[in-house]
Amino acid sequence: MNHPNPTEPVPAADGLRSTPSRLRFARRPARRPARSPMKAPLPSIVPVLMTLAFAACGQPEPAAATATAPRATAPAAREVVDAELAPYRRELLQLAFDAASKFPRFPHHKNRGRTQELVLEACFELGLPKLALHFAPDAEGFRRGLAYADFAFHSARQGVLRDVDRYLRLAEQVIAEESAAENVQAWRVDKVRLKVARALAAAGRSDQAGEVAATIDAASRGAVDAGWTATVASKVADLTLAQAEQHLEDITDSFAGQSLGEQCTSLAVLGALHGRFFAAAELRAAVEERLLDRFVKLPARLRLDAIEPLVGHYLANERPDGARDVVVRMAELVASVPRWRPEDKLPELARIAALHGELGDVERARRELEQALAYYHEHRDEIFDVYRCDALRPVALAFHAIGDRQRGLDLLALGVEEAVENPNSRPRCDDLVET
Repeated sequence: MNHPNPTEPVPAADGLRSTPSRLRFARRPARRPARSPMKAPLPSIVPVLMTLAFAACGQPEPAAATATAPRATAPAAREVVDAELAPYRRELLQLAFDAASKFPRFPHHKNRGRTQELVLEACFELGLPKLALHFAPDAEGFRRGLAYADFAFHSARQGVLRDVDRYLRLAEQVIAEESAAENVQAWRVDKVRLKVARALAAAGRSDQAGEVAATIDAASRGAVDAGWTATVASKVADLTLAQAEQHLEDITDSFAGQSLGEQCTSLAVLGALHGRFFAAAELRAAVEERLLDRFVKLPARLRLDAIEPLVGHYLANERPDGARDVVVRMAELVASVPRWRPEDKLPELARIAALHGELGDVERARRELEQALAYYHEHRDEIFDVYRCDALRPVALAFHAIGDRQRGLDLLALGVEEAVENPNSRPRCDDLVET
């Protein structure tokens, strides 16, 4: 596939500095049934959020409403700046992208794009938009458009407004290419549109952002996709308290009629509201009631993904007791599932252990990780070789998080060794890229 405007120069990635990144245990969509958009029988709340967020962009909220003010666009700068990062980490990102790009485009363009997207997301999460842009021209299909739109968003956030239009044009070229392709899945193109709208809103062009958002098909809003969910939830940063309260009410009224993808997005939005308006005790309590007690019919892993950020919000606000209460509820949820598959249970055991470590109880975290590792060895033969690295990686990351770096590295190496037992190159490449 030809890249849009291949003559456009791409800046080199330099000027790196380190930035913390929260440990995550989200499972990738690989090796599972393909995710497809679903229509909701009742109107979705997602377009309401997008409309509110785009309209609210640039409208400051009174200081008394919340302890956390909306994120402001940075003063004008000459060019986008990457965070500093240890050279070996940048080399690992390069290795991962190179490995993902070894997939031949035909017939493996979907696998190629999906694994490349993992690396692109990691770059943006680590504050390396220029490195992501360096990779972007080689990204497959609609993911190239996502990278350009995300770079435009980060440009707007850093105040480099001259770059916004340039990279949004590239994203729009990808939209045009993908829309004209055979067997196109509309939600993928709409995901690029969603990120284009976010970038426009961040640049202070809420009217244009709203126009782009209005072109997103209703069915696309039901996609079960972590990137889609995170993009919608990020709009919470620009809401006022009054808008947040109205939005909470709208989610509550419509939740039962939403598709699974829309419910995932609603839960992520609630989690974002919890952090953004933590100082608003009444709203915070209402969000927790819905996440912990009311909206309980989703799969346990999806609920745990939505609840986990609450722990960080409590810790960030120096409320460790509240954080412990949330971790207790999460552990109870894990224990309540009668039949976990071993490869699904291990990441959750690691998640809970790592959270105990964040709360300062490192010895408890270590004990629980040792128990999780024993559980792996006990049930190893029940785990198909394709999933063994997935099962071990979160345990390794949790050991790393509590300060036992060597144990974490040893387990990552073991995970890669377990992965290569499968003779198929696709899952082996997936595991290498993620590790």
